[in-house]
Amino acid sequence: MMGIKTALIVILVLFACLGTQAQQIDIEQRARAYFNQNPEEKLFLHLSRPLALAGEEVYFRIFHVASHDHSPHLMSKVAYVEMLDEQGRAIQQVRVSMDSAGGSGYLQLPATINSGYYTVRSYTQWMRNSSPGQFFQAPLQVINTFKRLGLQAIRDSAELEISFYPEGGSFIEGHPVRAGVKVRNKFGNPVAIEGHLINGDNEEIALIKTDDFGISSIEITPHRDARYMFATVQDTIPVVIGTIELNGYAMKVIESAGEYRVEVTIAGRAESGTGYLAILSRGMFVEIAQARLLDDVYIFEVPKEILRPGVNQLTFFNSMAMPQCERLLFRSPESSLDVEVTTSRDTYDAGETAVLQIDTNGEPADISVSVFAWDENMPLFDHNIDTYLWLTSELPGLMNLPADYLRVNDPADRKTIDNILLTHGWRRYDWERIIAGAEPEFLPEFRSPLIAGTTSKGIEGERIFASLPASDEKLFIGDTGPSGQFLMEVPNISGEQEMILTGSENSRISIRSYFDDRRSTGILPPFDLDEQFRDFIESQNTHMQVRNYFMAERQEESAASKPFYGTPDASFELDKFTRFPVMEEVLREYVYGVYVRKRGDKFVLRVYDESGDNKVLDDPLILLDGVPIFDADIIMDIDPLGIEKIDVVRRKYGYGSEIANGIIAFYSYKSDLAGYTLPPSALRSNYFGLQDAKQFYIPVKGEGRNVPDLRNQVYWEPRMLLEGTTSGSLNVTLPENAGTFLIVIQGMASGGAFGSSSATFSIKNK
Repeated sequence: MMGIKTALIVILVLFACLGTQAQQIDIEQRARAYFNQNPEEKLFLHLSRPLALAGEEVYFRIFHVASHDHSPHLMSKVAYVEMLDEQGRAIQQVRVSMDSAGGSGYLQLPATINSGYYTVRSYTQWMRNSSPGQFFQAPLQVINTFKRLGLQAIRDSAELEISFYPEGGSFIEGHPVRAGVKVRNKFGNPVAIEGHLINGDNEEIALIKTDDFGISSIEITPHRDARYMFATVQDTIPVVIGTIELNGYAMKVIESAGEYRVEVTIAGRAESGTGYLAILSRGMFVEIAQARLLDDVYIFEVPKEILRPGVNQLTFFNSMAMPQCERLLFRSPESSLDVEVTTSRDTYDAGETAVLQIDTNGEPADISVSVFAWDENMPLFDHNIDTYLWLTSELPGLMNLPADYLRVNDPADRKTIDNILLTHGWRRYDWERIIAGAEPEFLPEFRSPLIAGTTSKGIEGERIFASLPASDEKLFIGDTGPSGQFLMEVPNISGEQEMILTGSENSRISIRSYFDDRRSTGILPPFDLDEQFRDFIESQNTHMQVRNYFMAERQEESAASKPFYGTPDASFELDKFTRFPVMEEVLREYVYGVYVRKRGDKFVLRVYDESGDNKVLDDPLILLDGVPIFDADIIMDIDPLGIEKIDVVRRKYGYGSEIANGIIAFYSYKSDLAGYTLPPSALRSNYFGLQDAKQFYIPVKGEGRNVPDLRNQVYWEPRMLLEGTTSGSLNVTLPENAGTFLIVIQGMASGGAFGSSSATFSIKNK
């Protein structure tokens, strides 16, 4: 009898172990499968300067990398760059073409915008499957010298906002926890301050001493019935540490020489069995560990060497494999791109040529270089590529963190990094989507921009036509899927222009916004100018006005392009013929190749085959300013005096998955459909094409020209390759304006190492 009991116990234990193993395998397999099918990508933008005047340009270089290994990414070929105001409204939006190394472009600041801080953010369509917190974002200060600044009295503010961030994400009644502390004034500025957290009995709970980033951490045992206050020498203010739960999970991480000990305590819940600790980092599954519950505590030991360089997310799952709490840990990257820039001299005369020497210490690299007018009172956000890709891109909000913190050995600096992780931590990964294996809503743009939309009838196989009347009558075609959704590629279109979408079944069409309308997290710094900054701004304003006055807009001549069908077999410019008041007469009298007949009360247009044997092609594709017309009566009702040209293609032509039996294309003088009113089902929309390249302009002296050269942006090179050598040099023609100038370099090596460098020089008047 005892043998049977023993056997049953063994069997039950075995089943429990198998169940535990199955849970662990399931979490791991689902996570690995999800990240294999949803590889992450990151963007970093090197802005040509942190401050500009309204009416100027700000250039940018896009570095595009795979999140898991920081190698140049080959997936998305289109980046979206926006300039947003404090309310998240778009001031500028552009689409930029990318190759394997990224891309480049510019933001033209409107002359009418207000002074203040703006957010520059960038993402791909593929990145829209994640939270906007994963988009690149950086602040840009803009000053409009023709408007009142509207500055606020920032320095006089003494109001404080104190926030607490419990380790693991929850305060549990009566359970000690480490909590990050963040102190800001009412304008969002970090505040370095020292004081004590006290309870209602005036007992000291913890010393709070924030650093220059306004952050710190404390140990606290929270109680729901306690009142908390923050006491300084000057004042005592009430604070709320956050919601204190009666039951839940409390997490504690203890660091030792070679490992992290992770303790998860259960409070107020009946639970038994095995818990799991999953580790994710930079879009990869790293490891999963399991622990048995003993005395209401799960204990995991995490060797430091299994953590990946950068930010690692530790997520605890209970015995039901449900995520409950998380913690971020940072491992310093071992390598970086050691880049240094020097100038041949510290001071130059106006108009001279400065030689910039760039050294990468034995590493071929791809770099971007910016030189701009600088003042010590100018805000310089330390948005360097190294810090961003390893650390701040994994955290929400805007942070100004020097690159020195990435490779820290000093315990105080390591604690600063850990406090940053506590106070900026967020649920970066959506475990519900990961476990469910959710399909992405947004597809990557592998070659060209995509248009995604739906139709009102929701039927499969409806032909969708997208026409761009102002772009050489280009026509793009797609078909609807099972639920009426469609996706079409639109290559080689630049600028913003009108697009007309029509459906073969007269469905109403709606398209998805090209740009993401979700708000990004983070508070822009308050706009403030030091009085000592006035002279610099006034000189910048003078330079801009002089430059705009003397530099005429340089128009790049574009090569004449042809319609999508190429050269027609016949083209008729109607002004060269006798004009007739009726379209039927025009087509019958001199538009040879087109056969007009009536079938009952309806007109039918056909095309004679190019063979010349009078073979007729039925149902040709009829276009009016690039818009497909499926009823010939519409064309026959148009006043021919509004038509400038008719093209005829007298051969079969493949478009999309269809074959057209010839093409008859009508072109109005103003690309306005010659007065034809589109049906209600058609959609007129502004299409954002790819931004045209813009060469950075440096005035050329000589040849009788004596144009003042007053540049605030002295030099910009979005891409300089240092191949087969460890150094390079640039000859920069200097402007005539005196002052101090800053050189900023951002770069990446082929192996995924990043680095930045800066240097200053001066220009004196002749």
